[in-house]
Amino acid sequence: MASQQEALRIQRRMEGIRRERQENEALVEEAARMMLDINRRHLEEFLQTQPTATYEEWIADLHPENIDASGKMDHRFYVPDSDHLLLWKELTNTHPINASNNATSTTTSSS
Repeated sequence: MASQQEALRIQRRMEGIRRERQENEALVEEAARMMLDINRRHLEEFLQTQPTATYEEWIADLHPENIDASGKMDHRFYVPDSDHLLLWKELTNTHPINASNNATSTTTSSS
């Protein structure tokens, strides 16, 4: 009898954990959607005021912390499935040309 009660207690706890995980995943998805909406609005406004701007100029405006001292942009913004890059291509129908020349790696080597 005790082992059945223990099994039921464990099963209820596992169900609670699954529900909590699903709720957390839903919150993460909602936050990601909200961030995409914010980035979309920013890009739309940016392009209205600077219609000939480049992808790099938009990223520098949106995320100045991702541009190094030499003006190179974090290479992750050029990953083909980057949300920023996909949004840029969707709203401008263009693809950044300077991807290989204007990207900097964020990886560091330990000596």
